[in-house]
Formats: sequence, C-alpha cells, structure tokens
Amino acid sequence: MLIPTLQLANEVIEDGIWAQKEFAQDMFEGLSEEEIKVFMSVFQKVYDNAERMISNEKNS
Repeated sequence: MLIPTLQLANEVIEDGIWAQKEFAQDMFEGLSEEEIKVFMSVFQKVYDNAERMISNEKNS
C-alpha cells in the first residue's frame, strides 16, 4: 500500500521539528535562563538590523 503524500510530508515536518528542538537543547546546554534571555534579546536586535538593511537596499 502506498503512503499518501500528505502523510509523508507530515512525517518529514515532524522529523524537522524534532531535529530543531534537539539542536536548540544542545546549543543552550549549560546556559542559565537569564543567559538565554540575553542571547535571544541580542539576536533579535541583530535580526532587526539585518531586516532593516535588506529593506533599505530594496527601497534604494
């Protein structure tokens, strides 16, 4: 019996989500909750800066 494409896609998505969670757990191992919050805040600022630069280039 063939597995429907949607079911295969859902399995791939679930595997990807699991891999992302495992990666995040490994990446933040040994960091306190406060350190993770600081990291996320700094990363958000870097992301916002990159988005602003991309937006400025598109509007030039």
